[in-house]
Amino acid sequence: MFMNLPVRCVLRIYTLAGDLVKTIAHNGNAATGTVNKMGLNGAYWNLVSENNQASVSGIYLFSVHDVDSDYEFVGKFVVIK
Repeated sequence: MFMNLPVRCVLRIYTLAGDLVKTIAHNGNAATGTVNKMGLNGAYWNLVSENNQASVSGIYLFSVHDVDSDYEFVGKFVVIK
């Protein structure tokens, strides 16, 4: 789960080798003022790649590109199964 995302952004998840695993376009759930199970401005990744393969345990990189301000944030996270 990715929280506190910009209202309109593109979230990309990569392996440490730089291979793109998943792209998630987020158009914001804060615009309506509703709070769902992901909270305000959250996006959920089901740990499945673009090729419908299950992800493995390890370190992943992610980037969040804010469409409105053209700002990009990069970070990392760990998947433990």
